Amino acid sequence: MPADPRLLLITLALLSTLHSHVSAKDGEPPQIYLHTDHFLYSAPVSVDAFTSDWHGPYQGGEWAVALNEVEMGIHYQEWQLGYLYRHQAEARFSADSARLVYLTRNHLPLPTGEELALDLKVQQVITRGLRLGRRWQWEHLGLTPSLLLWQAERITDGALSGHASVVGDKDYDYQVAVDYHYTEDGLFGRENPAPTGTGYSLELSGSWQPVERLDLSWQLRNLYGFIDWPEAPRTRAEVTSATKHYDSDGYVVYSPSMSGWEGYDALHQRLRPSAQVVAEWHGADGVRLRGEALLFQQGGVAMLEYARPVGSVEIGLQAALAPVVGYGLGVRWRGVQARLLSDKPTDLHAARLIALSAGVVLRW
Repeated sequence: MPADPRLLLITLALLSTLHSHVSAKDGEPPQIYLHTDHFLYSAPVSVDAFTSDWHGPYQGGEWAVALNEVEMGIHYQEWQLGYLYRHQAEARFSADSARLVYLTRNHLPLPTGEELALDLKVQQVITRGLRLGRRWQWEHLGLTPSLLLWQAERITDGALSGHASVVGDKDYDYQVAVDYHYTEDGLFGRENPAPTGTGYSLELSGSWQPVERLDLSWQLRNLYGFIDWPEAPRTRAEVTSATKHYDSDGYVVYSPSMSGWEGYDALHQRLRPSAQVVAEWHGADGVRLRGEALLFQQGGVAMLEYARPVGSVEIGLQAALAPVVGYGLGVRWRGVQARLLSDKPTDLHAARLIALSAGVVLRW
């Protein structure tokens, strides 16, 4: 995760100014924070297989998502200043599309005579930037709106639609229309110099205590956000199976025939929103029950945690309830916390769901 030196210099200069201001005042000391959050889910195959060869068990399903974020910064009184890296990718595809990819990647028999509906929508973007937030606190309610200024790279944004006709257990024909911007072209194996974009997003986090012992909190990402790409590679074309040959096993191999337009143009890219909603019940003897939902445009994930103190450390047993069942462990000790949750916690290469996070909060 190479950091942009200009953004880091701006952050350090602001932190230095804030430190001088804080040192001259009495009151609650500022808090320095660092956290990293990674959430990965693939419905049809494992996360590792989805990004590589599609080998392994096939489960069906029509979406996949990745959210990787690292942020460091400072809270002082009602203000928050942070520097963060975020990689967000979401894909929605038809069941026929996923099944065709799985069967062909693994050279398995195709369903002869079937017509398959092919559809894919994807957005992927890597951003680095600055967060400036301010918290408003009432008796039981706190709200922190934030403005994030982004520098972006590595874009994939667009769609594919069409159909495939299976003409044999090792052969099929297809015709699709594609329209997408990209840095790395996963469809046709092309790569271009990485374009750069700039933009912003508005986000909102908050907390509410409706009754004693019950705390609700939320983080709403990209409530309203855009990246402007002045010159991004784009393909708009019709793609057919006019050119094909067969491997030594008689399985069809394509060199796609494409007619249309390839070039560079501007893109005003809307960033996709996501949400994290948490409910925590604080019981007797330090017991804590936590319910969490992660919500994306393509779907959602529900998780539970039962935690209690063991000496000076809090240990939490975690479970994912949907869309797959998973298990995990969380640990909290003073200002440090970490967790790992997965449907395959002992074999992450085979996992379809991985939730990994760690963080530390220090007083200045």
